[in-house]
Amino acid sequence: LGEKTNTAPVPPENLKDIWEFDPVQNTWNQKNDYPGQGRSHAACFSINSYGIVGGGVEYIASSSTSGLTDFWKYEPVSDSWTPLSDVDSWYSNSEIGKTVTVENVAYIILGNSIWAYDEINDIWIEKASIPVEYNYSLIRCTAFTIGSKIYYGVGELILSGNYYDTNEFWEFNPDYYK
Repeated sequence: LGEKTNTAPVPPENLKDIWEFDPVQNTWNQKNDYPGQGRSHAACFSINSYGIVGGGVEYIASSSTSGLTDFWKYEPVSDSWTPLSDVDSWYSNSEIGKTVTVENVAYIILGNSIWAYDEINDIWIEKASIPVEYNYSLIRCTAFTIGSKIYYGVGELILSGNYYDTNEFWEFNPDYYK
């Protein structure tokens, strides 16, 4: 966000603390806690000059989780949070998805679907499905952008309840769906 980096901690705990790194001072400063339920594997991205955090899972016991669907907007200048609309039931666990931004539009890639955040209407819209040959879902993959294109893949796939490493790699062009 601007010249500073904001980040949320990584699992396995349900956490709410948010920290800002100041590269000029080489220091970390704690900001106001995330107001939603403590979580792990949250989706995080920035649009314009603010951050958005949400989704993820709440660890209930050592082997059980509950998917979360709330999202919040963070304003770094005022160090404040504003609730956004919850996502629909399609979003149950961001551990299996990745977020990227292209031209101030955020995308979440979950399994085989690509969703875009409509900032004006505060809703998520499904943009495309990855054309897989069999009925499987890509998870724990990597995602990045080059120019205005999104690249996604190299992780695991789930087929009939079994997990397999994959080297599949996909390109998505958001301009095609405008």
